Amino acid sequence: MVRVGFNLWYGNRPLYYVMKDCYEVGFDYVELSIDYPWPYRMDVDEVKRAVRDFGIEVGIHAPWRDIALASPVPEIREASLKVMRRVIELAGVLRALYVNVHVSCSEAVEFKEVWDEVLRAGIESVRELRCLCEQHGLDLVVENNDHRPFSDIQQLVDLVARVKGVYFCLDVGHAVGAYLGKVPIENHVAVIENFAQALGDRLLVAHLHDFTVVNGRYRDHLLIGSGVMDLASVCRVLRRVHRLQYVTLEVFKLGPRGGDVRPRDAVDVLRKLRRHLT
Repeated sequence: MVRVGFNLWYGNRPLYYVMKDCYEVGFDYVELSIDYPWPYRMDVDEVKRAVRDFGIEVGIHAPWRDIALASPVPEIREASLKVMRRVIELAGVLRALYVNVHVSCSEAVEFKEVWDEVLRAGIESVRELRCLCEQHGLDLVVENNDHRPFSDIQQLVDLVARVKGVYFCLDVGHAVGAYLGKVPIENHVAVIENFAQALGDRLLVAHLHDFTVVNGRYRDHLLIGSGVMDLASVCRVLRRVHRLQYVTLEVFKLGPRGGDVRPRDAVDVLRKLRRHLT
């Protein structure tokens, strides 16, 4: 049975009580986005206490800001790996369900020789992270990006073909946004289905959030129901993914006009998800 979780980040504090809210709403786990300063100043005992008191599990979303795991510049890639080693150690202490990473950089990958070096760097980083996760009993999950390298289906397939023992996270909003210039937003279910089919039995996690276009600008990570996503159809696609175990609500805004989302804002969404995913 697919488990449904809620993404939390540094803005969700005090963390113990927000995790309590997630438990009371009915989420199976929380996905902690370990953005700065959490890799260095997270109160691990607070998280452990919430896990113990509420029986709610934890997934880890590794940092992505200032991180370049696919950089062909050795010094930049090594600095990014150093941060990831710290995060994986933290995930091991918390006995996390998985560690979700973004593999990317800011290079001009439209040039084949540059893309080849970026792909090579990304593969080397993922292989090292996979080995570290295995040592801690963790699953490593690579998420599709929104517009940077490894946002394209073929780029992800290239990575899949060269690294074994690694799973994927399909972020539906990132998938739609990456192809928005080529595919109308009304055809978003087909885009999501193409990603799901390409990633196949490596697809372990999905990130769900709504999305829309306002005044020509793409907006995502919206509370489901405030955008244009066809939730029932997207869930039908996800139900066909046999390995899928975790669906995380990665929603930050109540709608295109803003307003921060709290776990209790997602009560109705959670109910609908349970119905559509079974």
